[in-house]
Amino acid sequence: MIESTSLNKETANTEPLVLELFYRSASIVITAEQTPFHIGRDNIESGLSINCEFASRQHCAIEFNDGKFVLKDFSRNGTFVQLNRAQTFRVFNEITPLIGSGCFKLGATMGLDDPERILFRVKHSAKKMA
Repeated sequence: MIESTSLNKETANTEPLVLELFYRSASIVITAEQTPFHIGRDNIESGLSINCEFASRQHCAIEFNDGKFVLKDFSRNGTFVQLNRAQTFRVFNEITPLIGSGCFKLGATMGLDDPERILFRVKHSAKKMA
């Protein structure tokens, strides 16, 4: 018990998490303190404004809860999320954790090269991009 506790302390990364978003030519880094971070068509209230017919004015928000980033959808059409390379799923008026890397699209399904996809990556702030 003592050895595993010691090992966990040594291997645990204590650097805070950040969420990187990539949309078209925009790159945004979000810290826990910058949440909630709103995404939608509203270019005044949204930290990331998306001009898409299926996006709501205030479509979703990124929040930081219980040590992880989550996507909270409050739209009419939902948000389609793909974590890592898993199957895409729809989030509709609910919350889902954003784990590792992946992508999401507001209001409609997405294709592989869809320019409306928002790519994301969760990482520790001290690590540099590869």
